Amino acid sequence: MHLRLTVLTLLVVAALLAPRPAFAIGLGDVKKTVDKKTKEATDKAKPASETPAAPSGTDSKSSSSEGGKSTDGGTVSTVSTKFDFVPGDKLILMDDFTRDELGEFPSRWKLIYGNFDIAESGGKRWLRLNGRDGTVAIKGDALPVKWTLEFDIDQKLMEGTTFIVAGMPLASGDNSLIWRADIGQGRAGIGCIAPGVQPSSADMPGGLNGPHHIALMGNGTSLKLYVDRERLINLPEMTFEGKAPTNLAIRMIKVNDQDPMIANVRFAEGGKPTVDLLAAPFVTHGIYFDSGSDKVKPESAPVLRTVAMYLKDNAAVKVTITGFTDDVGDAAANQTLSEKRAQAVVASLSTDFGIEAGRLAAAGKGESAPIAKNDSPEGRATNRRVEFAKQ
Repeated sequence: MHLRLTVLTLLVVAALLAPRPAFAIGLGDVKKTVDKKTKEATDKAKPASETPAAPSGTDSKSSSSEGGKSTDGGTVSTVSTKFDFVPGDKLILMDDFTRDELGEFPSRWKLIYGNFDIAESGGKRWLRLNGRDGTVAIKGDALPVKWTLEFDIDQKLMEGTTFIVAGMPLASGDNSLIWRADIGQGRAGIGCIAPGVQPSSADMPGGLNGPHHIALMGNGTSLKLYVDRERLINLPEMTFEGKAPTNLAIRMIKVNDQDPMIANVRFAEGGKPTVDLLAAPFVTHGIYFDSGSDKVKPESAPVLRTVAMYLKDNAAVKVTITGFTDDVGDAAANQTLSEKRAQAVVASLSTDFGIEAGRLAAAGKGESAPIAKNDSPEGRATNRRVEFAKQ
């Protein structure tokens, strides 16, 4: 016992004395170092059979109405009510890194420190760390009260904290972190440090090896973090003490031979909606389909559950569900796809949530009614949507 305490004490002292970037939270760095060393020592004593198996998964485009990522063949009806992530509807950044050249730094991002470039792997573009440690921030002057952030990772072997998402007061030139969420802490977990709350952590069932979809949802002083369809962190009330975050940053740390990379970043204003179909049509980007598909993905459950609750509370209301697409591809095919997607939403509300089919009608408008220009990823993602309107 004395030896273990001595080792931990030396690790803490070494972590405090070690040089680190000006923005880092000392407590977080110390905790990461101690957690990693402790986990390594524990793993050496584990039988090989206790090592978590990498979950299976398929990559997909993470964007409004065409995105989200499932790690299994689940259905809408099997999604836990704990999974309540709904993407914001007002897009600020939609970056699949195709607007910039391979090998370059992406134009929509601010470099804090380190070396990054755009790489291609598995048929899509990634923002890749070149080096041991680096941080980028989303360009902007203010962080909305309600916001959502999503991105993909594919770390084949997660051996420690590899990705850190943080809130920063960057607009004022201050690079310190106000809150931080460490992805890969203890190999399979998420750890979060924020002012006014105790440090929290949770393990991802099945571990963090392989492809995963990361999502965060902020609302003022509250923060939730999700991996795939698991909510792992829920901080109801942080205390900013006069210094609130104005930007979001992503730090990457190379802990093995694999270069950390992120893809399909979506940052938007807004969050979990309030549905009142008697007041106005409800437009959402939180119903997901694979590209070119009319199959409703399980990640759509939070929005569909909210709509279903409203309809159960207002038994006299009948709604028309209308699908919309962007202008990519053939117009006639997009029209057909929008109609099939609306029909799929009707089927899910009826089958998965018990809403009488006679109260639901389906329609599609394809690419004929854009609400944004189709000349950017943000515009196209805005146009891919589903609308619920009272008949």
